[in-house]
Amino acid sequence: LLDAFNKMNSSKLELTALINIVLCKTETSACYLQECSACSTILPSTFLFEQFKANSINEDSDITWITWERNEKRTELQRHTTSIAAFLEKLDALWSKFLVHHFYTIEQREYIKKIKNESSEKGTAIIQLDFAQNFTLVSQSSVQSSYWSQKQATLFTVHIRMGSGHRNLVFISDYMHHTTELVYEAQKHIIEFLKKWYPNIKHVNYVSDGASAHFKNSKNMLNLTYHESDFGLKASWTFSSTSHGKGPVDGIGAAVKSRATRYLLSGTTHNAFLSPEEFFEYTKTANDHFVMKGDLEPNRPIETFYIKATDIQNALKRTLERRWLEIDKKSWIEGIQNKHQFDPVGIGKIICRQTSSSQTYKIFDLYRQHSPN
Repeated sequence: LLDAFNKMNSSKLELTALINIVLCKTETSACYLQECSACSTILPSTFLFEQFKANSINEDSDITWITWERNEKRTELQRHTTSIAAFLEKLDALWSKFLVHHFYTIEQREYIKKIKNESSEKGTAIIQLDFAQNFTLVSQSSVQSSYWSQKQATLFTVHIRMGSGHRNLVFISDYMHHTTELVYEAQKHIIEFLKKWYPNIKHVNYVSDGASAHFKNSKNMLNLTYHESDFGLKASWTFSSTSHGKGPVDGIGAAVKSRATRYLLSGTTHNAFLSPEEFFEYTKTANDHFVMKGDLEPNRPIETFYIKATDIQNALKRTLERRWLEIDKKSWIEGIQNKHQFDPVGIGKIICRQTSSSQTYKIFDLYRQHSPN
């Protein structure tokens, strides 16, 4: 929307400048959350309308603008041509939501940067997690009909930061559901890896985007309250703001898939991966996974692990399903998508903050009710 405004005006307006114009000179969280009595009623249209007038553009003039919109369960770019008045009305309608998102983005970015700088091999390890797009087991010179029945493998990528040191991990699986039970099984291997190579780690802080299917949901947060009991290490979880979860894990997935694709397409059908296990074996040998503890070189190899679908299903049936059935849906974390920091304080009990640096919080007892503080 701001791009559309700039195209019609002689002077260019940056987003940060518009925020500074609308909000108080000394910005606080209340300004961004529209709780400030001084600036909560000020809208950007007031300033922008004056800019249009200064350029001799009246409110009935046409303006073309593009925005992301959700239509029939799909999010797509939509182009609109409206009057200046309708354009400003749309901008005002989106302003409050944008300010909150911008605030979350800044707060979480700075907090994640802070905890990474404070991490160490004798304190807290920062573990960034994400699912990469499934890898399709393509083969050179494949027959046309095979296109409709191509096998895939799931990739779950992990970047561990401990002070100056870091480790890159990728988990390959034949379990094709990007769900919380796969995350749980991966956590088991991650903690085993940390205990083997970094026995002095006292705490782990997971960092991820807010994908509700596998990360930001009450089932995963209930698992987090069991983390010390299940794996022997205390844990917290920090979420980035929506659409701002990019990081080293994206490079790990891209590197693994790129290397494997080049291998497949440079050979014959004899080079094909017939199963996710064969893809795993290739990835394991293609990346040096024997890394000595204490090596702080910036370009670390990618260490590869395989998670069997049967192991995930066993964990689901023996532990997770029974655990999740113990809580009533009425006790699930209310407004979880608007919270970005989760710190367990006991089995089934967790502190939730709107941002990681928030002074206010709510304590949710997933077996009972929640209380504000």
